[in-house]
Amino acid sequence: MGFSSCTQYARSNLLPILVIVAGFSASLLIVFAPATFLVANLIPDDAFYYFQIAQNIVHGVGPTVDGVNFTNGYHPLWLLILLPIFKFFSSGVVGDVTPVHAVLVVSALLNAGLGLVLLRIVSRYTQSAWIASLALAWWFFNPFNFYEMMSGLETPLSLFLISLFVLSAIRVSENDSRERLAATGVVGGLMILARLDNVFFFIMFLAYLWYRGGFRESLPKIILVGGIASLFVLPWFIWNWVTFGMLLTSSSIATTLVNHQLIIQDHGPALFQTLKAAVYETDYTLRDIAVRMGAPSVVFTFFGMALGWLTFGPKKYRIWARPVPVEFFIFGGFILNFIANASIRWAARTWYFIPLNLFLAMGLAWLLNELRGHVPIRKWVIACVLLLTLGLFYVGWSKHLRNVLVHQRDSVAAAEWINTNLPKDAVVGTFNSGVETYFSERRIVNLDGLVNNKALQALRARDLMAYVKNERIEYLIDWEVYFAYRFKSFWGVPDVFKDLTLVQTLGESELRVYKVK
Repeated sequence: MGFSSCTQYARSNLLPILVIVAGFSASLLIVFAPATFLVANLIPDDAFYYFQIAQNIVHGVGPTVDGVNFTNGYHPLWLLILLPIFKFFSSGVVGDVTPVHAVLVVSALLNAGLGLVLLRIVSRYTQSAWIASLALAWWFFNPFNFYEMMSGLETPLSLFLISLFVLSAIRVSENDSRERLAATGVVGGLMILARLDNVFFFIMFLAYLWYRGGFRESLPKIILVGGIASLFVLPWFIWNWVTFGMLLTSSSIATTLVNHQLIIQDHGPALFQTLKAAVYETDYTLRDIAVRMGAPSVVFTFFGMALGWLTFGPKKYRIWARPVPVEFFIFGGFILNFIANASIRWAARTWYFIPLNLFLAMGLAWLLNELRGHVPIRKWVIACVLLLTLGLFYVGWSKHLRNVLVHQRDSVAAAEWINTNLPKDAVVGTFNSGVETYFSERRIVNLDGLVNNKALQALRARDLMAYVKNERIEYLIDWEVYFAYRFKSFWGVPDVFKDLTLVQTLGESELRVYKVK
């Protein structure tokens, strides 16, 4: 696209582009907020794992959090992007937040890029700048999206590539040329490297190709797309297998291992209790997802309208009266992702299901455009819906997001306490080790196995206390629930507190410091 074409495109899409600019500007405003705000609101403990691993790699130590134990507990594409950031922006001083701000700038740019891709997608559903702008505003000003996209995690990269994959898949549905199929394979491979469970979106796109052309006709296309994607993904899995003897990451295995053990710990190895836990986790995650829509009442209203339209509307809109669109198949990938993480692994995190809001923005644009052809929808009506939604977004932020990570301030305080009170050669173990590792001058060993493959082996062997002593860990720091409940079955001793002496209690959240006897 030449300069004149870009200028013409910008003029014809001025209103939605202004929404994207406003969303990007809001992101930049928060990028340089004080570290105390970022730790208490935006950046979770897991993000600091990425920061520490990137810092260790650029310093020649390798992919490790504690400087000794190697790990594969990360998504590789995001880590690759972080490496040059920490190479050029990090001063090497413990707790340096300059590269963290640089990471958030990249996150803001990726979110703006997602907005441009989303505009290209919804422009296929509507020519109304007002409807496209409403869909974009739904994405950019939902505070749950905003927080997750500015978390320092791989989320903005993953969402950007998911949106690009959706656009590429739509283009294939319009014309399945070899060039478009190959491009979809490239984007799909990168999307999986950005977050490994994005593979479900890719699988459902392959299912769409099969549905559209039948087995014999679609097989060469499936091989082409899948083969190209594999060129990007296979090196990562080969490295995992050669280095660690596993295909999946330590973080994906560790969380599932612990959560499944908790059911046995609480209720015994009963099939009924396992099934009940699966139902509970599914229901709990669905409720959490509903909150993170930002304005569930608006979403459910439009969902009901869309369902009615697809069921009772004009025949050409009825889902069974025409070929199923590729967007429905890719959304099926989201459903598979939900089942895998919520119903099977019981390991859902808040950022896993943000792609739903991307599909909601697309669906909102489609539905309003279809209704506009049969029901007069004035611009002031769209403006009122937008204002109502923004008001509900504020309520959701105030109720569920403000200082959502405030307990992490005690983790920073713990790092400062370690720096002040423990010898320079002291080794400290903790389950939630991201913040403490990044801000501490001592060696902090991750114990929950997310980013420590040797700790994961100890968890599998149910012999964590032996690992603590073999690793010469002198102090343990974390909240009481992690010692007494969450990892109770993994210590390998009847009562872990007989091996520990309480040294200090830190902060309002009562972070405990124990000395190992």
